[in-house]
Amino acid sequence: MPRPLGPLSGAGVIARPLRWDGTIPANHEMDAFFSKRGIRNEQYTISIIVTASSTQRNIDQSYIDFLPLLPADVDAEISAGVGDYPFSELEKSTIEKNVVDSLISQRAAELAKSNEGAHAFFGRHALAVDIKKNAVDFLNIFQTRRDLGSPLDVYKSWEASVTAGYRAKILEEKIRILTERSVSLSHTIAAAQAREDERIAAETESTRLAVEAAEHARLAAETAEQARMEAEAEAQVQRDADEHARVTAEAQALEAGKTLKLQEAATPQLGAVAGVISVTAGSGLFLDATIQAAIEILTALAGTAVSATTAVGIGTLLYSPSLGNGELPGRMLDLPARVLMPDLPDALNDVAATGGTIDMPYRIYGDRSKYSVVATQAEGGFSPRVPVRALTLDPVANAYTFLPLRTPRPSP
Repeated sequence: MPRPLGPLSGAGVIARPLRWDGTIPANHEMDAFFSKRGIRNEQYTISIIVTASSTQRNIDQSYIDFLPLLPADVDAEISAGVGDYPFSELEKSTIEKNVVDSLISQRAAELAKSNEGAHAFFGRHALAVDIKKNAVDFLNIFQTRRDLGSPLDVYKSWEASVTAGYRAKILEEKIRILTERSVSLSHTIAAAQAREDERIAAETESTRLAVEAAEHARLAAETAEQARMEAEAEAQVQRDADEHARVTAEAQALEAGKTLKLQEAATPQLGAVAGVISVTAGSGLFLDATIQAAIEILTALAGTAVSATTAVGIGTLLYSPSLGNGELPGRMLDLPARVLMPDLPDALNDVAATGGTIDMPYRIYGDRSKYSVVATQAEGGFSPRVPVRALTLDPVANAYTFLPLRTPRPSP
């Protein structure tokens, strides 16, 4: 059956009427006997004692027969008070104890009333003496106390007092059973409460551990995410650094590809490849003497028609590496500028700083196989205009370097 709404205390149970009332079935013969005229006379003394004893024995036997049924009667009364609901052990035990305690209280009130009835006839408890003595005491009162009413009324009063005495005994036994049940339930409740407390504590601890584990997991996830983000940031920084290094290296390589280096080595010796000047390696002629000889030849030819190819070869230089730039010569020649133009202007640094040029009467032209001294011409042939660049000494490379100006590409 469904569980009722709201808490059930069990304290509101109402005790059922006692199944044993001790009353003897109506006996018309008994009523007629105590209604006889002169029943209080001595001639009826033995009959009255026997009748009273027999009546009490019948009540006593009824009491004895009912005692074995009393525990089941108590259980039925308790079950009726608790009800058949799906209570937990602790709830059921608590409600059952409330029912038992309520029944004890009600039965105690009934016991007080029954004891009052048991004392009503004799002024003492009706069962305070044995059955025979009780019958004799009844006879004395029956025969002498005419103020108590008719003989039948006196008998009925005695019978009610004796019945109340046995009823009190049944109530005492019932209260004893209920009290034992209450004590047992107290222990059951204490044990159930302890188990419930342990269960709640375990649940609380489990919840706490779950919350703590979830918090640890959250913090670990946050830490992992933070570490991932930091690692990603570091990786990005490294990628940026690598990219910067790559771009810088490419830029340096590009600039290096456009940088010409002049060795600071001793004066080289060359051999002529073409022209009237022929200087072989190891011949003892220095480069400047070779160039001077070439200039003299060109000067001697000044009166002739000089074309764009008028030149005197001065040999091949073998020390300068290829720069990988098709627009630059594959080999490099270094010599003082005054060899080609003795009257150089003094402010060359200023000219170089502004990216300016000077006019040279002679220029040295180099291709992949030789260098030649060439006479410049204002119109046609080789232009006398030569750019001026400032050199920087690199002590580590043991060379002078300069960056050539970049020539903008023509617009399409």
